[in-house]
Amino acid sequence: MHFTAALLLEHPDHGLQQELVQRLTDMIEAGSADLVLPVVARDSELGEALLGNVISSLERRVLQMKENWKGNLVVNVDADLNTNHKSPFINAKEQPQVDFDALKNTFSFLRQLLASGYSNGPLQQIFDASVTCMGASDEGTCMAARGTFSVLLSQMGELQTDQLDLLWIFTKQLIRSTSPFHHGVGYSLWLLWSTKLLVPGHILADAEYWQMLQTGLRKGDGERRKQCLGIFRRSVALAVKDPSTRPLAKIYPTKSGDIHLYLELCADINLDTNIVLAQYERFCVIFETVLLGRYLNQILACKVDLDELSSSSSAVKTEWLYTLFASALTPQVQESIRKFLGNWMIDSHFQPETTEEFANFFRDVVLPWGAQGSLFTSSIKRRDDEKLVCSHGERLVGYISRVLQRAGPHASGLIDALLNILAGRRSGSFPYASVYVLEGLAQAFAASKELVLMPHQLEQVASLSAALALPEVARDFIHSRSIKLCADSAARSKNPPGAFSTVEAIQRWKRLQAELDSPGEHASLGQLDPIAAWQSEYSVRDGKEMETLEKCQTLATQLCNAVQHSPADIEALVEDIWSDVEYLEYPKKLLIKLPALFLHPRLVQVAQDSSGLAELVSSTTEKLRDLSQTRVYLLAPLMCALRHMALVSPTAMDLLPMQDIIAQYAERVPEPTVDLQLEVVSADLVKTIDPLLRDFGYEHYFGAPMSVGIAALLDLVSRLGNMDAALVRSIYDRLVQRWAKQKTPLPTVSAWKTTLQLQVMVLCCEQLVQRLTDQELLAMLKDLHYILSIEPLPRFRYLQSWMVARIYLKRQDLRQRIISELSSKDHHSNPKYLASLMKIGVMIAKLEDSDKDFAMELAARFVPLAASSKVVIRHEGQWQVPILMDLARARGWSEVFGSTALASLDGYIRSLERFDQPPLERQLDRFDPIRENTMTNLVEGTWTKLDVFDTVLCRKEDFQALDKADQDLDASRSQHHSCIALGEAPVQQLPLQPKEPDAPEEAKQELVPGTASDSRALQTKGTAYLASGIDDSDSAEVRRNDLIVVASLVDNPYNLGGLSRVSEIFAASEMHLQNHHVTGNKDFSNVSVSSHLHFPIMQLSAPNVPEYLASKKDEGWRVVGIEQTDRSVLLGSPECKLPEKVILVIGSEKEGIPALVLSECDMLVEIPQQGITRSLNVQTAAAIVLYEYTRQHRRQT
Repeated sequence: MHFTAALLLEHPDHGLQQELVQRLTDMIEAGSADLVLPVVARDSELGEALLGNVISSLERRVLQMKENWKGNLVVNVDADLNTNHKSPFINAKEQPQVDFDALKNTFSFLRQLLASGYSNGPLQQIFDASVTCMGASDEGTCMAARGTFSVLLSQMGELQTDQLDLLWIFTKQLIRSTSPFHHGVGYSLWLLWSTKLLVPGHILADAEYWQMLQTGLRKGDGERRKQCLGIFRRSVALAVKDPSTRPLAKIYPTKSGDIHLYLELCADINLDTNIVLAQYERFCVIFETVLLGRYLNQILACKVDLDELSSSSSAVKTEWLYTLFASALTPQVQESIRKFLGNWMIDSHFQPETTEEFANFFRDVVLPWGAQGSLFTSSIKRRDDEKLVCSHGERLVGYISRVLQRAGPHASGLIDALLNILAGRRSGSFPYASVYVLEGLAQAFAASKELVLMPHQLEQVASLSAALALPEVARDFIHSRSIKLCADSAARSKNPPGAFSTVEAIQRWKRLQAELDSPGEHASLGQLDPIAAWQSEYSVRDGKEMETLEKCQTLATQLCNAVQHSPADIEALVEDIWSDVEYLEYPKKLLIKLPALFLHPRLVQVAQDSSGLAELVSSTTEKLRDLSQTRVYLLAPLMCALRHMALVSPTAMDLLPMQDIIAQYAERVPEPTVDLQLEVVSADLVKTIDPLLRDFGYEHYFGAPMSVGIAALLDLVSRLGNMDAALVRSIYDRLVQRWAKQKTPLPTVSAWKTTLQLQVMVLCCEQLVQRLTDQELLAMLKDLHYILSIEPLPRFRYLQSWMVARIYLKRQDLRQRIISELSSKDHHSNPKYLASLMKIGVMIAKLEDSDKDFAMELAARFVPLAASSKVVIRHEGQWQVPILMDLARARGWSEVFGSTALASLDGYIRSLERFDQPPLERQLDRFDPIRENTMTNLVEGTWTKLDVFDTVLCRKEDFQALDKADQDLDASRSQHHSCIALGEAPVQQLPLQPKEPDAPEEAKQELVPGTASDSRALQTKGTAYLASGIDDSDSAEVRRNDLIVVASLVDNPYNLGGLSRVSEIFAASEMHLQNHHVTGNKDFSNVSVSSHLHFPIMQLSAPNVPEYLASKKDEGWRVVGIEQTDRSVLLGSPECKLPEKVILVIGSEKEGIPALVLSECDMLVEIPQQGITRSLNVQTAAAIVLYEYTRQHRRQT
């Protein structure tokens, strides 16, 4: 062909030229364009003739495809595919076959020709053919046409209006296509022409232009959102600067007379253009940070920007903020990000303006997010007053109430949205969302006199009162709140309610008012009775439960009568009741009544003479204990019944596994389920509905609180010594065993440890000290010293020190052990232990029976301890010396306070600035073994504030409630008194240290204790090259892979150095950087070592990357990007077959790969992850992909 073309230059021959042109055209369509291009370059006349023939052939093929478009075209620019009922994807055999390979090769030739600078010829025909073929069903043809079109735009300059209109129509058709591939091509094409051309105002004024951008931002994956942001940035810049489109017309009449509402970019036409652009750029950056970057710390830093963009002075229209939140609050976004943005929206009272758009946003985005169950369950917490609250629910109530009060004429639409949520939740997955949504509506109605419920809305509210598929308290709340809302609305309205359900709801509220307003006890609505079931028809199950309650009443009557009943009769009745309870699946009302019945003193007295009844009582008690682990409302009645039984009839304890019951409660404190916690929170909300419902709180629904049960447990243990000393010893031995067998080093928090275990041990120890032999007491003391020596948690150390101090208080002969332990010269192995012993030593020295000799020996030990190299010991010694010196002066021990050395040390310590302002923890852990040896201090002393790993389980008031409940047991209680007094509640006012602001909940991470490895390998140089078959000598030539690494998008020199290193290690043929001068940067060379000297480092600017990739694809290279999108394949999966001749594109550290570059990528890969951290460093990610490439295409020399 070269020879023939050369002859034609010397001897022109028209016939030969035509034949040559056809042969060259055939070569182009066969894929040999690289051989043809040099021929064209030498002969312009031949080139023009060839181009004309190629275009003619192309037009014929395109015309054939358009005439038979079904099966060949997914999108036909000349036809509206949406009008066809049949899918365009039909059997190809029904239509003439189109040679797609010829089309692909033709477009490849044209692209290369245009890229070489050729700007003459029929560009319009190429334009038309490219547009048509981008709708081809063959993906290769589509991409080849797009590549040609991209270069063509650069050659054509600005397009005519009809060409731009055609482009916009075709782009919309592609995006509307049901083919995911062509849908993506549509956005890629849109980005291409919107960034290269000047988009005219009439296209920017098309509402669909902006609506499709919103759809892409809301529903697209990462790649689609990057494309839309690129289009958006360019479009905003054009629209804002063009007076005809700034602001965009709100109302535009169409030819058909319809009215279209268009989006405004800026309401204030006089606002400075630069300000508008700057604020829209801030919006784009926030969108990228939230939806593309997704690093929580960066998102938290966006709060100020969100505040600014949502303010009334913002130039950014609210529709775009709605788009941001609608995109971010979907389940596909990680939970912590959704929680932060949703909470910001609620806390900032986000309601820029109440329009139809906001109403839709509120209905479609805010409510579905806010009603998620996980948000309620994860925000249950105790306030400082120990009241259980659901913080998300409370915030949602406030937000809904504020939104409705500011809604004006759109309030009715918002109420409809709320009622639709409530109607959907009646039988939905999370009922407690309904509780707070309804409460928000009710609060808004009460606060705003202008708020009116329409008749259809009242009917919906009334229907809520009949909801059945709800937990008991939630159902009561919704029932009571809805019927009261109906009554309040009727009182406010001038028109009488029309619907029967509304009238019935109002009447029901009036009847409830009358019942609650009647004096005395509510005869028909007693404790544990739900409001919603009051005066309602009973179900079959309700009837069975009432029968069982009547049997319980029969048994209670028999036990209270003086008439003797046979054990067999009582056993039969007990067994019958228990069978009913199991059949009914343990209903709450029955469970709460059973302990007092089954553990009634008269019944257990009868059981002592009946083995069958005794076994039944024991088994049912154990089952009730097991049930109480999650049904915590059962703990109080069960423990109160056990305590009552033990005080009245101590011998009855032999019937029950008392050691197991007490020890298991201590080892595993019952915890309420999440559902029960939400029921408790809902009970507090019931009380707020109306003053008449003030008594319908926790105790109405669940009886005595769990804290009373814990108090009953501790009170019982404190009295056991006078009833059964062996039981006390067995409980103590069981609990102390695991503590004493711990191995060091210990984690700070161990799941099996509880404060209640140590509280029970304190009470047991108090009762055992005087009962044990010397040998047994020494063994006990040894265990306690060991436990104290290894325990890391302050609150546990406090209670362990309590036991040790009380033993030394009662056994003066053992106190010398403290002096011996403090004489240790090993300050490094266990400094906290020595610090605790110093505290205990001072406690003992302050006792009435302590003498000056003990104090003198103690002071002598403090001198070296106060100068210890270990900070913990030194500080404790310095704090204890002044206390000991004050004691010596008060008691007149001149040998102690008269010591010059001690006096000087004392004076120095008192002069320290911190001496008069001791740290809070030093004030919290003080203990007087006599005055503070009380039950109140044991359960709620200041020591409970030493850490936050546990909560106060009960208080003094709970013990007082026990005393009040069993006034008839005075005689029994006087015989079995508690081993420690109740005492007074702590009144010491401790100075509060400044509280650090809480980090957002979304930023808090769960801390999981780690374990250190037993061995650690030394770092060594890699030796894998020994197995690679590559000669390590400098003279050997490394055979490089067909692998090009493009790192032009990466800025950080440190990362670029790492990329150079891993690229060279895995034998990349070359690497491209934004600026090759970075190789001289110190950060680059520190990481790259000498890798950049061993393979080519080339310069490629970031803006030129798309064009470079397109040209390399024509040479047969495939482009692979590392990015997470919907079309990404997992590295290492069977679907991930990396091409052998590949260009690997590395995205930037923050934004990743931009949209224009993604459009050129043939394949995208992502690295599968298992941990919590969301992303890898860019050089680490590249190394993993490069390794996988070499694994798939390993070469040997």
